[in-house]
Amino acid sequence: MKKIIFLIIILLFIFVLWAGYFTADVFLQDRQAGNDYQNFIIEAGEGINQISNNLSQAGLIKNKFNFEFYIWLLRRENKIQAGNYQLKPSMSLRQLVNIITYGWGSNERRVIIIEGWTNRQIAEYLAENLFSYYGQGANQEEYIRDFQESVKKNYNYDFLISKPDNVDLEGYLFPDTYDFYSEAEPSEVISRMLANFDKKITTELREKINNKDRTIHQVVTLASIIEREVSQEQDRRLVADIFWRRLDIGMPLQADSTVNYITGKKAVAVSAADKKVDSPYNTYKYQGLPPGPICNPSLGAIEATIDSLGNDYWYFLTTKEGEVIYSKTLAEHNQAKAKYLSH
Repeated sequence: MKKIIFLIIILLFIFVLWAGYFTADVFLQDRQAGNDYQNFIIEAGEGINQISNNLSQAGLIKNKFNFEFYIWLLRRENKIQAGNYQLKPSMSLRQLVNIITYGWGSNERRVIIIEGWTNRQIAEYLAENLFSYYGQGANQEEYIRDFQESVKKNYNYDFLISKPDNVDLEGYLFPDTYDFYSEAEPSEVISRMLANFDKKITTELREKINNKDRTIHQVVTLASIIEREVSQEQDRRLVADIFWRRLDIGMPLQADSTVNYITGKKAVAVSAADKKVDSPYNTYKYQGLPPGPICNPSLGAIEATIDSLGNDYWYFLTTKEGEVIYSKTLAEHNQAKAKYLSH
């Protein structure tokens, strides 16, 4: 009896190992396997075993059994389409199988995520370019909805440790140029952006954050505000110092950008009514940083937030022309508002 139990345990252990390997093979890309496209032909009438052998010999799949089992699991044995395909060894099984059964093709699409976009703006942009994995009749709202659900999920990155559980990934989807497969799901897109964030926020930057007794979440949150407030490096470093000092003494940040984030407006100077909106993101109404970032800031904004430039100002405003006006006292600031923002 003990031998049978022991044998069952061994078999279960082997199954768990295989299940983990199979899952990784299906869903994860292996960039080390090679990113160069290879021409692969599927002839009419070829069976699943022949296709599996050819893919293996070409180095396009790592395990023939996993490939055949995944095809069987999806019931797509009769949906493989003959044709000439451009495939990469780094593709996950899911990507490869989608290509040869749906005929989507393997060409990647280049997308540019703009600095300062919110997660919603990113979702809307990608929906116009990358929602084809839903197949015929798909609509963009489906993609946007799935994207917004995906940014609420947990992702295993050290830099997310300081992020509160009740806020999503706003601020951490790194703005950059990306090449995505047209059938890429939101979770894959998000993982790529997070991996890019992990790469760009270097060990040196993390050490600086730690030495200033800040958290990554605090820095990214403030950087997102600065991203929306001012655009030039010098101004960003000056404004960062103003905001850090306000936080240190318990003075409200009073950042118009946080109010615009709530209302969805783009006002240069927010109205008195908007300043009263009851939201934890309203930095006129509540002291301290908002719960999380208000956009996905650029590396420049993050670096400026870390390496702030000391100054004697406590107030600033940005004119309609984009010029930043600094003031040392509230009286000076009010004069500047009357001069630059009254018209």
